[in-house]
This record gives sequence, structure tokens and C-alpha cells, in this order.
Amino acid sequence: MGTNGNAFVAFDDWTIWGDRLYYPFGDQKKGCAKVFKPTRRLRFEPDTQVFAEAIVDYEFDTGEKAQLHYEKIGQQTAFLRCGMYGGTPGGDIHQGGYDGPDMTEGETLDVTLPRTRIGVRGLDEHLCRVTRDDGASTLGIYQTIDPVAFEACTSGRKGWDFL
Repeated sequence: MGTNGNAFVAFDDWTIWGDRLYYPFGDQKKGCAKVFKPTRRLRFEPDTQVFAEAIVDYEFDTGEKAQLHYEKIGQQTAFLRCGMYGGTPGGDIHQGGYDGPDMTEGETLDVTLPRTRIGVRGLDEHLCRVTRDDGASTLGIYQTIDPVAFEACTSGRKGWDFL
């Protein structure tokens, strides 16, 4: 799904992992199916443009369809920019760069502050309560690229809209 965002959600009868739908071992449906580009309706924090909630319609190459409702749980977000995807805002720490032998670096950020969330947004993974259109519910990850997802909704990009 790339810059279209990803989902990592496991239900008892199938799992979405990025652009694939996987079935459990022993299921009559063998292996996996492809996830076509989903249609998204997203809600964002008004002061940060960071993801808050989504309703996503999925279609799979098997002809199956599903609608998932993602509700972010509090501030349970992995801001992967701080995991070195793009570098940290304060220390300019980047993944994969050699900075000397046996070195550990880090920063502590207060993500309860909107200005901090604005500074660290990027490739973000949000812990969500995920409810399927048939009522099944689980926990999962919805990955957005904030504020790119917000901008896609604003621009009227096909498959992107506000909730």
C-alpha cells in the first residue's frame, strides 16, 4: 500500500497485513488474497492533523469486501520518525548511520503536547480498536503518513475523504 498507508489487523478468520489478506492455517481458502486500494474516510486531531479515527472499505481480489472501523486508543501511537524514519526532531538521530562504537542515543518527548505530536508526525502507527462490519472486534495497527493522509483528504484524492 506504500504511501497509501497500511493496516495490520488479525481477526479469527483472516488477517490484513499491508496489501495482503491472509487466511488461517487449515482454512479452505489457501494462502492469501490481494487487498485492492481501499476507500478511506478519516478523522484527524484538529490541532495537529494526526490520525484519530477511520472507516475503511476494503475489497479483495477474491471478490470479498469488508468495512473496518479504526478508533485510535488514546495517544497510543508509535511515531516512527523517532524510530529513525526521517530522523528525530531534536537530536537528528537517523537509522543506519555509524556514530561510533557501541553507542546508544535517545530522546524523551512529551507526546501529550500537540506541538510535540506536530514535530514528530510522519510515518505513524496507531494502536486502534478495530471493528468489522459484521461486529467482530480486535486490536490492530493503522499506519498513516501524517500529515500526508490529511493532505490526501483535503486535496480530494481518489479514495480519501474526511469522516
